[in-house]
Amino acid sequence: MLAAFVMLPTSALVYCLGAPLAWRRRIVDLAVAGVVLIAVSFSWVLAYDLTPPDRRPYAGTTSKNSMLGLAVGPYGLGRFVRLAEFRSASIAAAAAPTTEAAGSTDRALEAGPRRGLARLFVRAPAGALRLADGQLAGQVGWLLPVVLAGVVLGASRDRTRGPLSGTRLAVILWLGWLVTYGVVYSYAGGFFHFYYLVTIAPPLAALAGIGLVVLCEAFLQSARRGTLLPVTLLLTAGWQLYIDASALGWTLGESHPLHIALVSGALLSAAVLIVMLAVRPGASRPLGPRARALAASAVAIGLVAALLAPAAWALSSVLVPGAAALPSADLGRFVPVAGEAPARVRVAERYDPTGLVEFLEANYAGERYLLATTTTRLAAPIFIASGRSVMAMGGFHGLDPILTPERLAAMVEARQIRFVMVGDAGFISRRLGADVAARPITEWVQAKGQLVDPALWRSSALGGRRSGMRLYDLRPAPPTAR
Repeated sequence: MLAAFVMLPTSALVYCLGAPLAWRRRIVDLAVAGVVLIAVSFSWVLAYDLTPPDRRPYAGTTSKNSMLGLAVGPYGLGRFVRLAEFRSASIAAAAAPTTEAAGSTDRALEAGPRRGLARLFVRAPAGALRLADGQLAGQVGWLLPVVLAGVVLGASRDRTRGPLSGTRLAVILWLGWLVTYGVVYSYAGGFFHFYYLVTIAPPLAALAGIGLVVLCEAFLQSARRGTLLPVTLLLTAGWQLYIDASALGWTLGESHPLHIALVSGALLSAAVLIVMLAVRPGASRPLGPRARALAASAVAIGLVAALLAPAAWALSSVLVPGAAALPSADLGRFVPVAGEAPARVRVAERYDPTGLVEFLEANYAGERYLLATTTTRLAAPIFIASGRSVMAMGGFHGLDPILTPERLAAMVEARQIRFVMVGDAGFISRRLGADVAARPITEWVQAKGQLVDPALWRSSALGGRRSGMRLYDLRPAPPTAR
């Protein structure tokens, strides 16, 4: 929830350096902007927390139903350190026997390329070199050498005196954006996922664009600095080979079409550019029209080669279905990983709620909620299909302490709810402890309710992986078949 605040230091710095105002006015402007920012940012949070708990939705992922606690805790400090779990003691006790085994598995997975379900989670340890991990770099970091050229050469592109030229301010903006988020992600010791890296894609793209421009300008203007262009193309190819080797376990002795195309394109491009520099008449003499066309063709070849690997990784999330809850780019979905079969993750089949919605609508008698579920994964499609309120008793993952059996009993007595679904938590939610967290309510529902014949509500398109779902009627009456 504080993700946008990471940009604040860079925004303030660029304004301080670039605003065409007196220093006193810049400081006053920033102070006023800070007050407005705090007032606007925290007004909703405070309004939420000041609203009586029984008149507001439950703040998911918290133990005390506090939005301020959510922003500062799990979604603030919790991104850097592993805070005490909000789950109940029963969950901790249930998970304790597997902790040691899980820890040893994690250490083994960090030592080399991950396989199967392990590829869905970031296992690179927090530290300065975390983003150099192959799978993390494979999300956005493919053109890092060109980015570094943009940082080093971009600020010196303008020959005007002083540090406040437009180009220099642009470099400061993009570099500050990249560095602040990079530091946050490198040392995030709590929850961290691959898709978070989309926030550093814009500065990487901008700096890569700046780098390509200044490298081409240096090549056209000076034979001495022109060598930076072919050298950077070769370094980019080498960096991309490292990414694939780290993420997929590929070795240099193996022949992969993608690597052959990458190396061939980079070598051909660099060779043409180096030869042009060698035969260039004069170290600082500009190139003629024909030489410029040849240089442009060579750069295009090198650029296409440098974009093959990132394009293949990007297409992996389009051509091969992955886990929708944990999206990432991963070439390992359709190529061998460390010599083994492609590391495809079995995707949970999409649930067809048609039959269930028809049954619930046929037996609806004005209750506040059409259905109560364990998590939002089932509540959401039923809400969309029916347009009626559906309650996720445990929040997103089924871990939130929203309801007790006593409160559920009171809601049933008040005719706010009739049907409850249990056993609907998905794979990830169950791994996190949803079944254990839901056990008190599940046991109460099973004791007080009547199991509804699945033939009355289960859709024919429903596969076996949802067979654990059980629908209970807490006010039994002769049900109407759909």
